[in-house]
Amino acid sequence: MENKIVDIDLRIVRTNKMIRRVRQVRAMVKLAMKNMDNQYAYSTSDWLRGNILGDFIRKKRTDKLNSLINKVQQAMLDLERDLLVYDENLAKSLRLPSRMAEAGKVTGIIDDIALRSKMRYKKFDVAKSLRNLDKVLARLEEDKNKLKFMKKDQKGLV
Repeated sequence: MENKIVDIDLRIVRTNKMIRRVRQVRAMVKLAMKNMDNQYAYSTSDWLRGNILGDFIRKKRTDKLNSLINKVQQAMLDLERDLLVYDENLAKSLRLPSRMAEAGKVTGIIDDIALRSKMRYKKFDVAKSLRNLDKVLARLEEDKNKLKFMKKDQKGLV
């Protein structure tokens, strides 16, 4: 009986570590989303379309967006690696956001609107990954509560 309680205690400790890890990744994803907010809020005036200055500004914004998505992807891949050790089915449920394609030549207002729409879609993609992390966190919390109940049951407190 003592071995079962010790085993349950070890599983609770492992679950707590995973919960802490998921919360860290979740906080990092939220920070990245906050930094993505102003990346697609740039001027669409005529003098920035179809010239080197406008292309440079768009490339800089796209690169910044991709670097933020890269950080999110790397953090989620590290989390997936840790989750594979903990629970393979839980690791399979993670969803990674995708990077944005390089911005091409923008010559008209329609191209500009399309580029900014793609940037907003990438932010939405990261938001879907955040919701996915929330589901993983809820599942880990549920597992933790089950383990605590099992521990009380083993001790005869229930």
